[in-house]
Amino acid sequence: MVDYGNGNIYAWGMSDDGRLGRKVLSRHKVDATVPQRVVLGRRSRRAAYVSTGQNTSFAIDDMGDVWAWGLNSMGHTGTGYPSKSSDLCVDQPTKVIGLSPHELGQLDRVVSIAGGEHHTLFLTSQGRVFACGRCDDGQLGLSGDHEVLAGADGGREQGYVVEPVLVDFPDGSVNDPIVKIAAGPRYNMALTQEGVLFSWGYGSQGELGLGSGQELQLVSVPSMVTRREGAWSVREVSCGGQHVVGLFQKRD
Repeated sequence: MVDYGNGNIYAWGMSDDGRLGRKVLSRHKVDATVPQRVVLGRRSRRAAYVSTGQNTSFAIDDMGDVWAWGLNSMGHTGTGYPSKSSDLCVDQPTKVIGLSPHELGQLDRVVSIAGGEHHTLFLTSQGRVFACGRCDDGQLGLSGDHEVLAGADGGREQGYVVEPVLVDFPDGSVNDPIVKIAAGPRYNMALTQEGVLFSWGYGSQGELGLGSGQELQLVSVPSMVTRREGAWSVREVSCGGQHVVGLFQKRD
């Protein structure tokens, strides 16, 4: 998926699950192999940012609204409950619930999106992180007693949350906001302005960076990643399928 700089989005490739933002008939699969424009809303808005998950696509328009399309079987587009089985795929750009500048308030807006296998993270300009989608492996960073998981319509029973919910970080993050997010298949990384790195989710191969203990393979809430060799700050981080690469800088 590409934003060509003039605010127009083009997408191509595998067209299953609505991930290209348009319906492609089976007999016209060849049409998906060349870039075609994706329209945001009835009157096309100019896009300022694009991102993808494993089988989802996202855009932020010049008004700050967030759009999503693609597979929604676990609610990871953030567009709400499927009303029927045929709605498990969002085949055209649809606004994500609760993340418009008006709804966020405080002159805040979404600036970055990271998609995993069946979950999604949204980062705002004021350093807040929201998450939606599959939650059975701690992907959303929510504690076990979080109201979204405990409620009658919450994610604990069905294993997913369909609307973005705010992720809480340890005390001190108010003065050290999150500035970067990254997502692996079932785990996440979040980096603060001062270079503190947090991880959470499921990492059977040690990708959370928290140690090798069995209890550290599934961590439901953001936990600080540390190095034994002394005081370091993290400047960049990127998630792979089952590994992570970070750029560390020694503190003065």
